[in-house]
Amino acid sequence: MKTLRDELTPDLAFAFDQDLFHLASPDAIAQQIIDAMIPDFGQGKEGSSSFADIELELQVIKDIPKAVSRLLEMLDLAQGHPERLVMEDVGLDAFHQMNCSHLFASSIGVGILSASLRQVMSTRLQVARDLLLLQTLMLRMGEQAGLHLDTANMIRSDLLPLTCTMVRAYYVMQWASETVVSVVQVSTVDSNLRQFDALNISEASGIIRPNKPVSQQDMTLVEMFLQEAGGAQARTLLAKNNFLDEDPCALWNAALGPAVTITGQIIWPISVNFMFAEFLMSKCQYLQLQQYIRLLQHWCEWNTSSRKFLLGQCYLNCNESQKALDNFLQAVHGVGNEDFLFSKLLQTDETQLKKLESLYFMKVIKLFEQFSLPDMVIAMATTAISLADEEDHNIPVLWSKIFKHHLELGHNEEAYAAMISNPDLVRRKDSLRQFLVVLCDRCQLQSLVEFPFIDLQDDVVNIMESRARSVDLTTHNYYDLLYTFHVFRGNFRKAATVMYEYGIRLSQEVTGLKSLQKQAKCYLACLNGLRLVEPMYAWIVKPVPVVKATFAVEAPGMSPKRTADGEERETEGSRKMEVIELEEIEKEYMLIHARLKLLQRDPDQAHMAGPTLSASETAGLLVSAGLLDNAVSLCKAFRMSLVVVFEGLTLRCITLSNQTSQYGDGDYMTDAWDWLTENDMGTVNMGKDVSPADQAWRLLQIYLDRYEEGGSRYHKCVAMKLLGHGFSLPNWFIMSYKVANPAELLRLYIDYDLLEEAALLSLDYIDAVMGKGGEYFGLKTSLIYSSPSVWLPYTSLDQLLGALRDVEVESTYAQLYEELVDKLEQYHRQVEKVTQDMIHAESKRSARAARQGMT
Repeated sequence: MKTLRDELTPDLAFAFDQDLFHLASPDAIAQQIIDAMIPDFGQGKEGSSSFADIELELQVIKDIPKAVSRLLEMLDLAQGHPERLVMEDVGLDAFHQMNCSHLFASSIGVGILSASLRQVMSTRLQVARDLLLLQTLMLRMGEQAGLHLDTANMIRSDLLPLTCTMVRAYYVMQWASETVVSVVQVSTVDSNLRQFDALNISEASGIIRPNKPVSQQDMTLVEMFLQEAGGAQARTLLAKNNFLDEDPCALWNAALGPAVTITGQIIWPISVNFMFAEFLMSKCQYLQLQQYIRLLQHWCEWNTSSRKFLLGQCYLNCNESQKALDNFLQAVHGVGNEDFLFSKLLQTDETQLKKLESLYFMKVIKLFEQFSLPDMVIAMATTAISLADEEDHNIPVLWSKIFKHHLELGHNEEAYAAMISNPDLVRRKDSLRQFLVVLCDRCQLQSLVEFPFIDLQDDVVNIMESRARSVDLTTHNYYDLLYTFHVFRGNFRKAATVMYEYGIRLSQEVTGLKSLQKQAKCYLACLNGLRLVEPMYAWIVKPVPVVKATFAVEAPGMSPKRTADGEERETEGSRKMEVIELEEIEKEYMLIHARLKLLQRDPDQAHMAGPTLSASETAGLLVSAGLLDNAVSLCKAFRMSLVVVFEGLTLRCITLSNQTSQYGDGDYMTDAWDWLTENDMGTVNMGKDVSPADQAWRLLQIYLDRYEEGGSRYHKCVAMKLLGHGFSLPNWFIMSYKVANPAELLRLYIDYDLLEEAALLSLDYIDAVMGKGGEYFGLKTSLIYSSPSVWLPYTSLDQLLGALRDVEVESTYAQLYEELVDKLEQYHRQVEKVTQDMIHAESKRSARAARQGMT
């Protein structure tokens, strides 16, 4: 081997190291080097004297395989038992702790130990390299080196692969002792700590956790390792071997050799020990750890899955999430047999492989969530579900994760599918609530409504109703969504119920013009919904507050909820239900519509604020604003009298007439025309020069003709309003009133001391009864014996005669008195005549009936 090393040029040695770094196979590298050293070998040409010496020396060795095997055993730091290099916690007494706690702990001591380790690893790498070259050369020489076929086969199949493994292992050790650490910032350490927290890894697990940032730039990986966890472990193992128990105690230089060996065993990659890789991860040496794992990945069979896991973390911290996902998925195969994954990462007593894999996936998902990588979470959770047992309790959690992150990415269809697939009903309902809220916040209402929500429609409605009733109406609107949801599914009555509730809440919680407009739309939508269902189902249930339970008053010390026997008392409170039909909703809409009309006429804040007005209050405001048609419609809907409408219109007629007579044309006409045009004036054209007062009187006449049905109630209120303001009754009104109820008009004249008008009316009335002008008083018959009876208001006539008698000092009234008395006498004579005629006619009828009876 020494001869062969002397023939090896520095360039070939450097090339050997470079090829190892680039993961070339050591035996292939050795073959190339041998070919370069003896290019003419095998062509019948004689080699150099050095190779001849090697041949002679090899022929002297009796058992070459045994010699090579022995040399490999000496190179193996695990001594053929890699599973024994387990770094267990060793409990030392105070004496041993004091002896070893400061051994090689200073910076100088660490530097000496690190340099020594680097020198030893380099030397051993050269020995392993030379041994590899020698075996390759022996295989090339064959029988020239005294190598039999069996020996060559043993070298080729057993010794050469083991030598390649030693070369790779020592190269990794040399690389670790020469590679310089990277400077790590405090923020990187904090991020690493958060990752440990996401994985739920505590200090009790035994895993090496990050503690402080790396600031020294010229320190090697091994030197940093010896300064912290590696040095402490090496000192503990050194004390465990009782090396320092001799008396007198050995000097530190005597302990250097064993310390180097123990340190090498801790870092030795061909073992179950994983401490060095853990340490690099804890110190945030991501690039160095990637190189370390790369150098081990093709040949080292120990801790394969654990290395994949750490490599995934490195990629994750280097923003290569897809590579991290691939490595995490490959690492799952070792969760049941590698100590790092099972004992330190999972920290569980579970032994079933499927459940261990499920726990592992949950840990990695939390790690991806720490880095805000929803697409990676989805991929990992999907794989976990495909590998887990059906009864695994983590499956609902995994479906929830898939749903959450699909929703976060805006994949609504996939999120809905994940939500439906979740077997846990509670989680499914929670996901449904989140699904609804998020899509509402994103204003993706059409997509939300179109989802089928199989077996979840009731939950959807309950959730949206709860949200609608709990949020502020000015910021969120779930009622429109609920309405659309029901309409899309053809449930029009529920849609009407939603809109009605929305309108009620708006009236109670939100003020202003927009609120009133929205209320009107709500009631219209409600009406439309109810009109689309069968008439027998055109009703809704009005939300009514729950009546609080009340308890009977008991003696002091007695429970208000339980009797003396301990049984619960019956409560007196109950939930009430109020059914509202289409007609009542139309009334509420009319009240809101009336307020909107009022705001159009007069944008006063008082019309916007406050609760909904009653029908009578609203009608009064409409009349005051001149919106008479709306007031009439409202009164008819609520079955109220139109008296308020006629009184208001009459007062407006009086006011306009007075203004016209006093001021002529003026600014008041603009306002008058405004309210007049708001009402239906019919199709009568009164000319271009008509005044607002004339138009108002015309409107009053139209209203009386249109709404006075079977009585004279509205004539009376108009007459009282006119007479009360000292305004004479218009001729058209008197004519209309005489037809409707002349007796009532006569009483009003008397009540307001209009004796002349009353007397003239009486004279005409008596003539009409006697058959002259009866059509002007609405009389269908007159005073003749063959017609039905007619009557005169005798009481009113007596009162009129008495009043005229009291004022007959005036010639006018005296004359009227005389005429009225004469007219009454004439009436009485005709009454007597008609009476006699009726008696005579009755007698004839009776006689005729008697004769017919006798025959």
